[in-house]
Amino acid sequence: MHPPVSAVQWEALRALREGAPPTFPRLAAAADLNPATVRERALRDNWPKRRFPRQGSKASQIAAPECEAEAEPLSDMPEGMSLEDVRKRLAEVMPRLLGKAVALAERGVLDKARIDALLSMGRLLEQSEAVAQASAAEQQKRSDDELAAMLERIDERIIELAQAYAERLGGAEHRDGAC
Repeated sequence: MHPPVSAVQWEALRALREGAPPTFPRLAAAADLNPATVRERALRDNWPKRRFPRQGSKASQIAAPECEAEAEPLSDMPEGMSLEDVRKRLAEVMPRLLGKAVALAERGVLDKARIDALLSMGRLLEQSEAVAQASAAEQQKRSDDELAAMLERIDERIIELAQAYAERLGGAEHRDGAC
């Protein structure tokens, strides 16, 4: 059985989860270790160093809003939104979100949740395009079938009209010859 997690540990874990820099004191509090022990282990195992702007500095104030997920909520989509509307909206949102993820990665902040969300959106966009292509192909086939049926009816009507006209001409010649 695991020992109970202290309030200090929970506080440190929450701060880390919310994007606070993983400082030695914060990591130590989360693991219930001494900060010097964590620092020594990091030096011994050569943990990579990451630079974070100091809290309250201008750089941290600029970086903070960019770290927040800014994906537009799906709840504001109207219920009757078509697949094409969803595809267009995804195609508009994805480049913006990808740009933010790349900017954060360049600063050393990798957000697995953001990357997973982008991958999921990419797959969704691919699948919706495949569905749209299949739908377009079905619609084109249906349209081609309807056009073929219409042309066939036009051909039949032309033949009927031609036969009726031929009968009238044939009947008129007979009358003219009989007089």
